[in-house]
Amino acid sequence: MVQHSARFLYLTNENYLYNVKAFLVSLFVLITAQVSAQAVMTFDTTRYDFGTVKAGDKAEYTFQFTNTGTSDIIIKEVKTTCFCTASKWPAKAIKPGERGSIFVEFDTKDKNGPYAKGVNVYSNAGESNLIIFIEVDGVEEPPQEPDDSDHDHDH
Repeated sequence: MVQHSARFLYLTNENYLYNVKAFLVSLFVLITAQVSAQAVMTFDTTRYDFGTVKAGDKAEYTFQFTNTGTSDIIIKEVKTTCFCTASKWPAKAIKPGERGSIFVEFDTKDKNGPYAKGVNVYSNAGESNLIIFIEVDGVEEPPQEPDDSDHDHDH
């Protein structure tokens, strides 16, 4: 009888080990499948320096990226660190291998001196941080009034 109980215990342990192994293999396959199907946003550059710009001039730059992952990139939101910076981004999904862009504009009106501003891109590929640098030279000059001295208004 002891032999019968021991054999039953051995078979039960063997079945248990087989089930644990099968579960672990299934879990590994599931995790590997999820990891391999990822969106990856690879930017050409994450920093841009405008150099020196006159106050009132447009300061615009477009950050280019490629989806180097295996699933679509969906940009959920782009946030800038101040109201002086605006951005535009694609509303449609960027498929693997395709390129996309994030347009950034810095408002130089009434600005003077150096600035460094962040642009945070939130997508299913995670968060990407872009930075623009700009040196604004002086306060913008008022528009020039037309010079009427060259016109003869009486004739």
